[in-house]
Amino acid sequence: MGKPDPEAWVHGYEDDYKTERLWASPEQYFKKFRGFAGVISPDYSTYRNLPKAQQIHNIFRNQLLGARMQADGHNVIPNVRLSGRNSVPYALAGVPLRSTLAIGLYGCTKSRENRPRVIEEIRFICDTCMPTSLVVYGSDAYGVLKYPLARGIPVHVYAPDSFLRSSFRKAA
Repeated sequence: MGKPDPEAWVHGYEDDYKTERLWASPEQYFKKFRGFAGVISPDYSTYRNLPKAQQIHNIFRNQLLGARMQADGHNVIPNVRLSGRNSVPYALAGVPLRSTLAIGLYGCTKSRENRPRVIEEIRFICDTCMPTSLVVYGSDAYGVLKYPLARGIPVHVYAPDSFLRSSFRKAA
């Protein structure tokens, strides 16, 4: 994370091991978020092959850290992460209705067999949470965002920035 930019949002679309520091010492990072426009709540993984208890724990961490950031005075866009139809009752339980929501799609549509699942999950999010807009980290490839667009939900797609960020890192 660089120098605070009042027009930039902080996101946690990283490998889980990179965001463990946030879970271990949230207050330390909350201070660093000051000066940014806002924060998208974390995105701990909820892969379908994870044990259900770990999926629930990761959703808990995503939502708890988002709520704590909001309580600390940050503008927060809740990140929504499902792991299939069966996760809807607990994955969407703490998600606000009729607000801007974020979805991480980076890498989710590479696999042809995963695309219908992604489309189904986006449909569940739209039908259950009725977002006023969606912020998407990833790609709108393969028609995965047709449903919210057809419902008139504004969708803002941001290409992954991991390559850009890594190109600015200095060699060790």
